Amino acid sequence: MSVVDDWIDTGSYALNAIISGSLYKGVPVGRIFGLAGPTGSCKTFIMKKIMANAQQKWYMPVIWHSDLAFDINT
Repeated sequence: MSVVDDWIDTGSYALNAIISGSLYKGVPVGRIFGLAGPTGSCKTFIMKKIMANAQQKWYMPVIWHSDLAFDINT
């Protein structure tokens, strides 16, 4: 895999460790990162925190939000 130059903190040490293996890293810059889960599981809250931390480092985050876009009955 390629070398990651920078990381964006998620705001949670536990989530940082799960994603990157370090309490202080988080989400790799320049990579596609996705969160999936049921409605009401704080996906949007976590993404807003990551986006705010990215903006503090002068990055321009992009988000594709597809919550409730899939209907299992169709």
